[in-house]
Amino acid sequence: MSVQIIKDGLTLIAKVSGDLDMVTGTELKKTVDQMWDQNEMLNCLVLDLTKVDFNDSTGLGAILGRYKKVNMRNGSMIIIGAKGRVKEDLEISGILRLCTFMSSLDNPNS
Repeated sequence: MSVQIIKDGLTLIAKVSGDLDMVTGTELKKTVDQMWDQNEMLNCLVLDLTKVDFNDSTGLGAILGRYKKVNMRNGSMIIIGAKGRVKEDLEISGILRLCTFMSSLDNPNS
């Protein structure tokens, strides 16, 4: 389980792998918040969940908290690659109604 952060212009990309649970959710919050707060010009957060196979309420809370942080700056949040139960949980929680969803970075129209 890990979170890799990449800054690309005005976009912050967080690539999450493993389970999005209490441990990874805390790591996601910490690393994203640190970069987001240090770079006031950032206006987009991309969460790449392609390699996430499981998430729990802590993970959903971490995602929702990052959405609120991005929204306070009038930015946008994109969720990439969530599939199976992870995507279902995002749909049920309402997170996918708040964010743009794409199946991959290579296919922006999905």
